[in-house]
Amino acid sequence: MKDFSPGDGYKEVQHTADVAFDVFGQSLEALFFQAYRAMLAYVDIEIQSGSIKRGQMRINEIDHESLLVSFLEEILLKIEIGLCPEIEDIKIIQTDLKANYDIHKILSIQHEVKAVTFHQLSIAHVNGFRTRLVLDV
Repeated sequence: MKDFSPGDGYKEVQHTADVAFDVFGQSLEALFFQAYRAMLAYVDIEIQSGSIKRGQMRINEIDHESLLVSFLEEILLKIEIGLCPEIEDIKIIQTDLKANYDIHKILSIQHEVKAVTFHQLSIAHVNGFRTRLVLDV
């Protein structure tokens, strides 16, 4: 997912105790990819060059907000065991997500994320998609 539209991105916003980002994308897939990028930017991981294997993630949830949290939590689980998935593509059909990725070994990590929260999480579809992502650190 290396193609970005001008309306895709994220920016860190002030939050009282946790870390928060306003995330936006022209499509739902772009929104999920930008949320992934925002989380990895905060964590600040150094990875070993060259992937050690390829993988695929499949997630089904009841709504898009739950799907986003589950997607990012799946990535956090891999990070906790020293592996970083480099997302290649994401496909979302209704509330089903499929993502392909390359796995890289983590050499160093600067910040820990305890959890992805539902706090202030509401995906809006107005001129693309946007949401606020709050990470429990």
